Amino acid sequence: LGLWALKTVYVFVLDVSDEYLYRALETRGDQLAIGCLLAVLLRSETWCHRFQSLARFRWIPIASIFALLIVSTTTLRGSAQLKYLLGYNIEPVLVAILIPLIVLEAAQRGWLSRLINAQPIVLIGQISYGMYLFHPILMHPVRSFFENRGFLAAGVLSSVAVTILAAYISFNWFERPIRQRLTGHA
Repeated sequence: LGLWALKTVYVFVLDVSDEYLYRALETRGDQLAIGCLLAVLLRSETWCHRFQSLARFRWIPIASIFALLIVSTTTLRGSAQLKYLLGYNIEPVLVAILIPLIVLEAAQRGWLSRLINAQPIVLIGQISYGMYLFHPILMHPVRSFFENRGFLAAGVLSSVAVTILAAYISFNWFERPIRQRLTGHA
């Protein structure tokens, strides 16, 4: 809550730049804290049962949360106030609820479980940390290279492709071997 109050001061009192609000640790630290809170909650039987109870409704809560995320990302981006004080506060909470529901659904049978467990989706999950790490340093330069030459669509597609490729290489050459060495398996 303290970080949310700080963001409020940044937006309304100090008129901090959009770039700083988006990138600064103290303006995004609440998202890390929510992830940590989820990890702690999932160690509690009570919270595990709550998520299991919600997961009994199968795809309905998952679809509902995705719908809320879409509404949030499309409607709460109009101004810095909406984006930083509402959107970026709601979205990590929704994602934190969504993660255990998707994990529970993946263990079930049905169309959504087959989709979640499809090899391309699993691969994206495996390389997602690398995508997170590499996107800030790869996407902008690659996109700019193509866009400066008049190839707008190629810029976006190429920047995504290069980021995915770097993450894939990192996963196979670094992450997987380290994990195998530490745990004895992939």
